[in-house]
Amino acid sequence: MIHYGQISVSKKFVFVNLAVGGYNSGINHGIAYLVPVVKRHSYEVSCINIMDQMSPEEFYGKVCSLEPSIVGFSSLSHHLKYLRMYSAALRSRPEILQIAGGAGPTLDPESAFTESALRAVCIGEAEKPLDNLLKAIEENADISSVEGFWWSLPEGIRKNPVPQFVSDLSTLDFPDYSVFDRDLACDNSALLVMLSRGCPNNCSYCCNKALSGVYPSGKGYFRLPSAKYAINLLKRLVAEFPEARFIDFEDDLLIADKRWFEDFARRYKESIGLAYRVCGRSEFIDKDIVAFLKSSGCKAVYVGLESGNEHFRKTVLNRQYSNELLLDRCKMIKAAGIGLFTFNMIGLPFETKSHMRDTFMLNRRIKPDMGVCAFFYPYKGTRLYEICKQQNMLKDESEMLDIANYRTCPSIKMPARHEADCLKYYKRISNYLQPPRFGSFSPAANFIMRRRLLYAAARVAYRISGLRLVFIYFKRYRDRARF
Repeated sequence: MIHYGQISVSKKFVFVNLAVGGYNSGINHGIAYLVPVVKRHSYEVSCINIMDQMSPEEFYGKVCSLEPSIVGFSSLSHHLKYLRMYSAALRSRPEILQIAGGAGPTLDPESAFTESALRAVCIGEAEKPLDNLLKAIEENADISSVEGFWWSLPEGIRKNPVPQFVSDLSTLDFPDYSVFDRDLACDNSALLVMLSRGCPNNCSYCCNKALSGVYPSGKGYFRLPSAKYAINLLKRLVAEFPEARFIDFEDDLLIADKRWFEDFARRYKESIGLAYRVCGRSEFIDKDIVAFLKSSGCKAVYVGLESGNEHFRKTVLNRQYSNELLLDRCKMIKAAGIGLFTFNMIGLPFETKSHMRDTFMLNRRIKPDMGVCAFFYPYKGTRLYEICKQQNMLKDESEMLDIANYRTCPSIKMPARHEADCLKYYKRISNYLQPPRFGSFSPAANFIMRRRLLYAAARVAYRISGLRLVFIYFKRYRDRARF
């Protein structure tokens, strides 16, 4: 048993947002929803955002300067290496209760405990478990019996049952962004927001299915708050960040419930009115949804293309839509004057060079305003992880932990020649999807491309001098300036 008297008595709680490689570098939505839970117990709350690699010594110094009684790490699977390292840095301070949560520890708690000084790992969403943990501390009760946590004890790992997730998101406190750097939380005037939880789809590579599987029942894991709650939350955030000119909804699929989104879009137009971006998917996009998006101020839709080979996408990724449907829905979005952004993935099991080329060519047919290409990562608990394991495609754990993000390199074993093809197509697709980087010349490029006479002069100069690359870059910059 572990009691409150065995840990520090200060009422200070430090969250650690592991965002190395660019993940959650603005805000961590999980932490934002937990801050009010901790504050409700009269703790002073702060957050250490680790966006670049920080030495263990520097981390130790930062934590000690804050004098916390509890340190709570939030980690993705990519960051388990850093979770272990920074937790171990605090090993000499056993009076600090170290706990961890997030998708990484939830899907692989044993790995989180390995070589770390963690006392507990929260499995699944933490609002209820963390609240109960802090209550147990206040009552000097046995905290190692709190549901939702696995505990590292001298006799081994104590695996407590996981309580059912909160079904009604409207009952949660509004997220608190105050612990994050203001400039990052509202990066370039874009406010990062997440309203929903989960996803109605069942893609073979996505961890949503695995995350829902940790609960007594995964039914209803995809949840939306009431439209009224969502708008009130946004009103509060916009008032807190008056510099916001744009809202970036980071939900997996905010448009999944058509009736809900119609209500939300109407309220959003009336009460918020800021331009916004949102994720979409072909099967959920129709003329009505596009009309709701357009009327409420949506400026860009992120669509998952993933693989350009229809058969591969259906059989391996379990994304059951045709290329023609995808093309039609993308055309519908663009016809409404809404920017289009595609998500793409390569380095997948059983993927061939031809499949990668199909991904590139389908993007060329769609002509998105922008997009991103990433390498596949095998999350524990997913169908593709199990397939990779069966086919001996998984790299050694040390190699996997060295992959800090989706843009480093292929994450599964493959012949050197195929890996070279992956890197080649990763660069090719990325270069096609991303606008050119002009640095300090961007304003000048924008000025030129917005003026037809100067653009025409650039075309003449191209024909005379043969500076094809420069012309292509300026043309693409002009085409994407509106995004």
